Amino acid sequence: MGNKQNQRWLRYAWESRLKRIVIHVFGDRSKNTLDKLLTLLSPFSYSVLLYR
Repeated sequence: MGNKQNQRWLRYAWESRLKRIVIHVFGDRSKNTLDKLLTLLSPFSYSVLLYR
């Protein structure tokens, strides 16, 4: 349990019409992890919503 120095975050793309996750990425809380998700989404048409 709990190593706060090595936290893992789940970032995902939600398809609201189908009400499901279509793509997900685990990683740290960095721009690199977000870029991985956006790269996987690049073949699709999408809009970005950011929540904090």
